[in-house]
Amino acid sequence: GEWRLVDTPGLSDSAGRDAEHLRETIALLQGQVRQAHALVLVVNAQQDRMSAALKTAVRVLRACLGRSLWDHLCVVFTKWGWT
Repeated sequence: GEWRLVDTPGLSDSAGRDAEHLRETIALLQGQVRQAHALVLVVNAQQDRMSAALKTAVRVLRACLGRSLWDHLCVVFTKWGWT
């Protein structure tokens, strides 16, 4: 089968463009992708896991994609320390 990967800008943009990036991401998903089997949320484990930007992003995705978001969401933690 065919795979399509959509990489989006990260959260907590230094120029304060999180809302713009979220709008663009949702427009892309709704307009071009139309169907997704998985949504991968990558979180830096060394930072506050539930920052305001992360909470907003999850709320917006949930509002736009509905309850099925939870059936397809995979959270990946990077920079995880074992010490």
